[in-house]
Amino acid sequence: MQRKQGPMSKAVARYWIEFYGDIFTGTGLCTLCGNTGMIDTRQTAISPNKVNVGRLNFCICPNGQWKRKDYMKKEAKREKAT
Repeated sequence: MQRKQGPMSKAVARYWIEFYGDIFTGTGLCTLCGNTGMIDTRQTAISPNKVNVGRLNFCICPNGQWKRKDYMKKEAKREKAT
């Protein structure tokens, strides 16, 4: 089941600024992804039972939201072409 992705969520952006924006480090970078827009937990998220549960995720920062939107557009074009 696919979820529809709308434009960048302002509520999510406000949440990100409040809790994960650069309020502590002074670098101007997202403290979750370093402004790459992606969070890769494939090698680091391991359950207590040693099951690798990581994956490559879009970050909730504005860069991640735009990357997700771009990805969804490309996927829709690919589906339309087939």
